[in-house]
Amino acid sequence: FAPLLVERAVGRAPARPAPISGLERRVAEIFADWEQRREVEAADAAQEILALRPRHAPLALLVARVAEERGDNWDAFDGYERLIERGGALPSIAAGAARAALRAGAFGVAECRARAALRLRPDDTTLLRLLAAARSGSGDRNEAVAILREAIALEPSSVASWLQLGDALFDGMRADEAVEAYRRALELEPGSVVEIPGFALAALVSDGSLDLDAELLRQHIERHPGSLDALYPVAVARLRAGELDAAERLLQELAAAEPESSRAAYNLAQVYQRRGRLVEARAQMQRFQELKAAEDVDWELHNGAHFRRLAAREHEIAGQPGEALALYLASAEEGTADVGDYLSIARLHLAGGRPTDAGAWLERLLEASPYDRDALELQVSVDRMLGRTAELERSLRKVELLERACSESLDRPPS
Repeated sequence: FAPLLVERAVGRAPARPAPISGLERRVAEIFADWEQRREVEAADAAQEILALRPRHAPLALLVARVAEERGDNWDAFDGYERLIERGGALPSIAAGAARAALRAGAFGVAECRARAALRLRPDDTTLLRLLAAARSGSGDRNEAVAILREAIALEPSSVASWLQLGDALFDGMRADEAVEAYRRALELEPGSVVEIPGFALAALVSDGSLDLDAELLRQHIERHPGSLDALYPVAVARLRAGELDAAERLLQELAAAEPESSRAAYNLAQVYQRRGRLVEARAQMQRFQELKAAEDVDWELHNGAHFRRLAAREHEIAGQPGEALALYLASAEEGTADVGDYLSIARLHLAGGRPTDAGAWLERLLEASPYDRDALELQVSVDRMLGRTAELERSLRKVELLERACSESLDRPPS
């Protein structure tokens, strides 16, 4: 809206028979403030006009966007939702609501808004990435990966989709596949190096498929100031370039900061070996083997949690709630349970007639994800069974917000 309104105000648009009204001129000034990065002033002035003209869609959109830019996620979400209520049935507005809800941790709301927009634009890869982020936030990383692969099939050259796929794969403990996704992003856009985590960059540098030149190194360090994860690929790059003094200094810094990580020990061994300091090289290699063995145990623990989760779901399907609950609780005790596991524990407790236990597990889950739809619906049942009237009203209000976001259609013409 802004360019059109500004052009009308300063006379660059075609002349119109009617003179510009005082309201139009003020709106143009507000958008000019926004374009010149005076967001606070623009938003405050827009609010004053909206108090008198609440259906002024361009100003309502400006207020929502300013709130989003400032990180006021719930204010932004509320602004986008008000636009939808007024008939602003545009996928971009639904995407804004999804984005704001996602940043606020309301993954269920974000998913509903993204799906609503996708009904109008099923091939929109930006909306697919929002939906994937919502599913990943809800703990379903496999579905997130599938959605991102769908987005990539529609737009194979999308660097953003490849980077997000790498993140989703790594979160799902599929590190090798994650590195390949990041590799593809780099092939499409070398500058995306600043978005790639250090473990993947180090892997790409180590196998010789990536040369971090001085400019890319500078960009990466600037993007991640003080980050050990950023220093590691820099150290590997220095080692490959034969700059042994710089590599040794960085790796010693990493080893001091991450004494339980095997990666610094392994590469320090390489530095010492190339310098002929064989006693130190052997000591670092022995250190590497000890740390790697400990890391493998930890990896097996997480991998075991994944298979335990599958077994628990099989028990649920087979009507064996006791066996399923025992497996979920084992993951929770180990610290490897995810949001879905907490939800399953609460559901099984509730089905077994233990609402107090169910409520305790839901409390943990809702602290991390306050607008998880399934958790809130379970919370309503718990509050009813325990006769907690005030808590029930709060839970019902949250469920009502979710239902509104998920059930409203976007097929109305925009106001």
